[in-house]
This record gives sequence, C-alpha cells and structure tokens, in this order.
Amino acid sequence: MEQITNIAQFKKALKIGRLVDVTHFKYSRSGPDGKVNFEKQIQPTRPISVIQTRDFAIKAEIEPRKFVDAWMTYPKASEAEFKDNKMHLYAKHPQYGYVLLSIYSFPDIPSQPEVKSAAEIQSAKDLKEIFSTPTEVHGKQCYMQF
Repeated sequence: MEQITNIAQFKKALKIGRLVDVTHFKYSRSGPDGKVNFEKQIQPTRPISVIQTRDFAIKAEIEPRKFVDAWMTYPKASEAEFKDNKMHLYAKHPQYGYVLLSIYSFPDIPSQPEVKSAAEIQSAKDLKEIFSTPTEVHGKQCYMQF
C-alpha cells in the first residue's frame, strides 16, 4: 500500500490526471476580542494537470466548463505535516503562530492504515475483525467483502 509521510513521497505520488482532494481553511477575525474563526472550504476532487520541479497544478473550474490551472508550490518541511496519508499545510501567522491553510489527499490512497499484514493474520477471528472494520472510500464508509 502506498504511504505518504513526507514531501518526497507526496511528490512521487503526483501523476498527471491523478485525482486530488483539497480542503482550504479561510481565517477571519470577528468581534472586539479579536477571536479568530475559520471556515472549512471543501473543494471538488480535481485532476493534477502539470507537475514541475518546484510546483504543480490542478484543474480548477472558475465558470461552468471553463478551467484554469491552480498552482501550488511544494512546501518546506516546516510548513507541512503528514497524518493519515494527508498533507496538512501551515503558514506562520505573526500573532497566532502556525495556522492550518490546506489539506491535500489522494482519494485512491486509503486514509486508514491496514489493520494487519497477511503474515500477522492467525485466526478466523482476525479475518472477521479485518473485514468488519469500515474503510473510508471517497468520503463514504465501506465494508470489505469477498
């Protein structure tokens, strides 16, 4: 199973036409107390259109049937964190420290690690546990069947 735990692995996973899920976070200050609020903006799944040494692009629809390349520069190691095969991008805010900007993931790479390897399966109970555990596929809980 493909794992993404650093920027080099994320770059290797990029392929022209491969789909990517992007979630952006929009920050705003509200009220006299200066409390920071954020709004989660889930973007539609989009294909990767260009891959270069320092950045890559995904197709973004700006009007019905009108697409442009939305560019993203690869982050520094200090700006990215990898959790559950997803890349979390952070930016340093002068007042609030590091704030989450975006999350990138590939829908064809499971976000849930495998329960056990074939060598670790020792009984029918282990198999039942593996196949009764839901797996997330394209945002939906699915159960494995044979």
